[in-house]
Amino acid sequence: MSRYLLIHLHDAFKKLQESLDNVNRIIANSDLPVWLPEPFEQDRQMAADAITECWNQDKKTYPLTGVVCVATEHLQAFTDANFCKSEFKKEIHKIKKASDKEKSNLAVIIESVAKGRDDEVAQAMKSLRISRLNLLWCYRQIMVLPPAMDSLSWTWANAHKSITPITHEKVKTLINEIITDDNDKEMMQGIIEQYHAHQLMRVKKVAPHLRANIAFFEGNLITRKIITTPTVIVSQDATLPRIRWPDKEVKNTRLTRSDVKLNPVPIIKSLGIYTYLADR
Repeated sequence: MSRYLLIHLHDAFKKLQESLDNVNRIIANSDLPVWLPEPFEQDRQMAADAITECWNQDKKTYPLTGVVCVATEHLQAFTDANFCKSEFKKEIHKIKKASDKEKSNLAVIIESVAKGRDDEVAQAMKSLRISRLNLLWCYRQIMVLPPAMDSLSWTWANAHKSITPITHEKVKTLINEIITDDNDKEMMQGIIEQYHAHQLMRVKKVAPHLRANIAFFEGNLITRKIITTPTVIVSQDATLPRIRWPDKEVKNTRLTRSDVKLNPVPIIKSLGIYTYLADR
């Protein structure tokens, strides 16, 4: 069974590489416009590399974001690459589930699964240079903007944490999925039962990131959306939209309600589960 998991992972990654190589060629070989923020030059090859890179880089630096125009007849290549990304992610998750070292890095996980297998499979896995892979880059979908773009305006999201409501059933599911010790599971399930009448919130740390406010035409009307742009994004228009780049990072000035506050003490620290002070 482990042999087949490794073979499927190897095949999925080779397909991902091939699809990203194709996307890289399409972007780099076009003469349509590109925009990258300073200090980067308006270089389509740089945009192509930023979008398709899978390996951790010690010296090369990529732009945080940007936009590159691509002819509509090439859009299928981006759909294919995104499909390969999803398939590769599925195979990685299968490997992690099959390993007894699920919390380790990927190279250790694969070695634990491959241990005692034939040399052919072992050598094939080594050829992938798994230890150098940046899985977040492998997983992230290539974002293609809607057609008929009007404007693209970036802002910094500086919130240090996200706070979202979570149901009691979802917390119980997280406990079963993440917590390995049976005694800890039982204790946490008991805590959740004690707070059955309270609104639960999950708090996660969030690094500062760029968000783009996009505006595009749908018929004669303009539609506006906010998107997150982890790397250079793709426009299917032949010309760039109006672009606004923030002059500098601006501190988050969003007001908070004084009458609704989280209790600073979590009820389940390891999962970031909190309640409101008014609920205690």
